[in-house]
Amino acid sequence: MTEFNSLYTELTREQIDQTSRAIKKRGVRESDYDLIQGLSSCLGYLGQYGVSSGDQENQKRIVQLFDWLFKSSDYGLPNGLIKNNNIIDEDRKRYFTKGYVNLGLSHGFAGPLAALSTIPNTQALGTVLNFYEKLFYQNRQANTPWTSEVSFQNLIQNDFKVLGGERASWCYGNPGIARAVFEGAKLQNNQLLMETAVNYFLSLKSLDFDDLQLKSPTICHGISGLLLILNAMERDTGLREIGLIKQRILARLLSVADFEKKLVFMEYDMVFRGKRYDTPGYFNDIGLLNGSGGIVLTLMSLQSKQRLDWERILLVS
Repeated sequence: MTEFNSLYTELTREQIDQTSRAIKKRGVRESDYDLIQGLSSCLGYLGQYGVSSGDQENQKRIVQLFDWLFKSSDYGLPNGLIKNNNIIDEDRKRYFTKGYVNLGLSHGFAGPLAALSTIPNTQALGTVLNFYEKLFYQNRQANTPWTSEVSFQNLIQNDFKVLGGERASWCYGNPGIARAVFEGAKLQNNQLLMETAVNYFLSLKSLDFDDLQLKSPTICHGISGLLLILNAMERDTGLREIGLIKQRILARLLSVADFEKKLVFMEYDMVFRGKRYDTPGYFNDIGLLNGSGGIVLTLMSLQSKQRLDWERILLVS
């Protein structure tokens, strides 16, 4: 383990250096800071396992970068705004002509927010929480407090509104965002944002399952991700209503189990192992985020009264 920690410290230092150079050269991309490939995952690990002086230095540098990311620059908008030329997805590139800020957990500001919640209170945490609070005040919808992205135009005009529902998943959508906000707000003792997050989860009881737009049983963008978050919220708040919502969603997950299938559960998506299909399909995957392995771990967590260690990597518990 000592050898691994030394290697991780060295690799993290190099990733920070590479990320800083890349941002100076071509601007910010989501992969610079996000939870999947970026520095949020590094900080999440350091906040929970880092012990050496090198780890502390890496943590300090990541926090400084996040502090810059959330601070305002041109037009009073965060430095972390993804400009059009740095948008990878072609559909988003066409839609967000002047760029956007991603609010989600896997690729957006909620990733750094969740990672910052694993370490002692920082100015960066307060800055990003204020950003989410400002957006909520503009929107003021308890059942859809935020959304996956907010456009340059909406930010400039202080006119953030959520129009319609979207997938209630870990990666994008309000479950992942609200959980990250709850964790950060708890550290800062921000009662308003804690209540906002709790009220969102309570609002799920009035929705039909189809309204959640969860087609896959998996963690990343499916039923298991929502279950993990509901489980963490129930554990933290002790609210029976959240537990009842969790049980209803669990019943839906179990209803799609097929013991005739090799892995019991199948991923449902338009993209599988880097290939995009014209229509969604079912795929066998044993992985954590997009496969049956993550579903089995989720079911294990739901049976435990305490957090299982594996949950730490998702930064929701």
